[in-house]
Amino acid sequence: MEEIKKTLVEMLKLKHTHSNKSTRSSDSQNGEGEQMEIEIDMNSKEAVKGFGIEQQLLGQNEADVQREKSRKVKVKSLRPNSDKLKTLNLRYGANTISYTVCSSLQGVQTVTGFMYFWPKDANIIVSDVDGTITKTDFLGHVLPYFGKDWSQPGIAPLFTNLRRNGYFILYLTSRPIGQSQQTKDFLQSVYQDGKMLPQGPLVMSPDRMLPSVKREIVYRRPELFKMAALKDIRSLFPADHNPFHAGFGNRDTDAISYKSVGIPLEKVFIVDPRGDIHHHKCTSIKSYALINTMLKELFPGMVKDAKEKLAECLNDENVLTLEDRRSIEENTMKIVS
Repeated sequence: MEEIKKTLVEMLKLKHTHSNKSTRSSDSQNGEGEQMEIEIDMNSKEAVKGFGIEQQLLGQNEADVQREKSRKVKVKSLRPNSDKLKTLNLRYGANTISYTVCSSLQGVQTVTGFMYFWPKDANIIVSDVDGTITKTDFLGHVLPYFGKDWSQPGIAPLFTNLRRNGYFILYLTSRPIGQSQQTKDFLQSVYQDGKMLPQGPLVMSPDRMLPSVKREIVYRRPELFKMAALKDIRSLFPADHNPFHAGFGNRDTDAISYKSVGIPLEKVFIVDPRGDIHHHKCTSIKSYALINTMLKELFPGMVKDAKEKLAECLNDENVLTLEDRRSIEENTMKIVS
């Protein structure tokens, strides 16, 4: 646009100089300048009409507009859009996904994880890891290395029954992403009364060790990461459905994080190192084992279509035993038929 304006000004100067060639010397003697300053409204057709460049100018403007419209802007993103997700043919539940990179030093390296496909009306129970599934924060990091079980008693049977009732379990921790495999191995190692912790997404801090430790120990603000992560997950679901149903933690900051995404305080359970549950209303809830006996009152089963329930149970291997899955399959087939 600036080049067009300069061209127009030069043509105006040239035309003005040529038309006043005969009077230029007399004007110069009278002290008047040879050049004149011209202001041009580039949006006005009359401003350029009569100088023989109206069509050229407008044509270039239209070409610029069309060029801007047709130009595709590519933005790098770590999140696939809906069209890209549809091409993955995801199945209900957990889907294995692999990332492969080639390095001249280490050769081909592959990182494997899970992508979870949940219904839009899912009801999610959020659980902290350190001090909630483990008895304490620090020893929960160290003792599993030496084969010592440092998990809270009753946590695996409770979460298994919650999953059976139709709730989805999401594990949320401020541990740095570098401890991902260690944390997954610990969650899979918890085995109590013949039950394992149900499979579910593990959301961790994307920061390295030092920033994560500084946020948790120095600043004592772990809720900053957890609130942002929960709100990000909340945005994946419809606006008229809050997927977060309840939360388990071991600090007041966990309650703050859960409340920020709409979890009511009566659905927030805080556990201390002795395994005692603190609830802001009900003082009779003292342990995970006691909550397990009150599931009908606190976490009633979700009513689901028989086929959907079957697919959910068969895909989630950590919820039911092989005999349980066969029994459900037989009973469900009878209901469906």
